[in-house]
Amino acid sequence: MTFHVRTQPRAHRDVDDILRWIAHKQQSQRGASRWLAAYEAAVSALPASPESYSIAPEDEFINREIRQFLRRVADASIADCS
Repeated sequence: MTFHVRTQPRAHRDVDDILRWIAHKQQSQRGASRWLAAYEAAVSALPASPESYSIAPEDEFINREIRQFLRRVADASIADCS
């Protein structure tokens, strides 16, 4: 079975906000790059193993399965962004 990942506009805005926060407020361009790489890897892996992610709370309101993942970076300088 083929699965499709659709990233909502809100998620795109959140990613941009997170990257700006890491890069500017935490003054860590490297941390922002690492966070983005981890995020992109997770999104790329989603179609192959969607069951490894939890069902989203809004799933009960939609006629199809909705999965979610929450991402944080363990780096101490940006740990507050989770």
